[in-house]
Amino acid sequence: MISLAGKTALITGGSRGIGNAIAQRFAQEGARCLLVGRNESSLQAACSDLPQGTSSPLGHTFFQGEVGYAKTWDGIVDRLSEESISVDVLVNAAGVSQASLLVKTSPSEIEAILDTNLRSTVLGCRVIGKQMMKRARTERPSCSIINVSSVMATRGGTGASVYAASKAGILGLTSALSQEMGQFQVRVNALAPGYIETSMIESEY
Repeated sequence: MISLAGKTALITGGSRGIGNAIAQRFAQEGARCLLVGRNESSLQAACSDLPQGTSSPLGHTFFQGEVGYAKTWDGIVDRLSEESISVDVLVNAAGVSQASLLVKTSPSEIEAILDTNLRSTVLGCRVIGKQMMKRARTERPSCSIINVSSVMATRGGTGASVYAASKAGILGLTSALSQEMGQFQVRVNALAPGYIETSMIESEY
């Protein structure tokens, strides 16, 4: 892996699972990590557990909030501006799973899955991607957006219809944004992992 010394990575869902594993590796490579999630105590613990090899004197930090809400991203932008932080890498890893047939999934559960998995990714790409594109006008930054999808986006799965739909949406979003933002030196890619032993999977199965 290339060195991330001097880079700043904002990672949603960074306190656990895939997001935390990415944060751990990025920190090992010298990046300053900004974790975003809904549970403040989990975020604090995750930040404390990250390798402290970052070249930034400010160290790792976190933002607490529901990433599926626009107001959370407004707050993130305000804090980034106040602290003069430029994000080089955005990782949209926040997600919730599903273990029920569609006909047995309530409207509120459907909304929660779509908000956490898809809406949060759209909002994050919109807000942070805009900042990255602005930087390209005056500098030549090497900026990247990584969206975490799933193998279920293309294969589906019984009891995971809404989850699969949300992850398929991420693939479509990523494909479109790679064209929209690529001309501004912003790379947009997606990961589509299969089952990984995380606390989210353990709670469902």
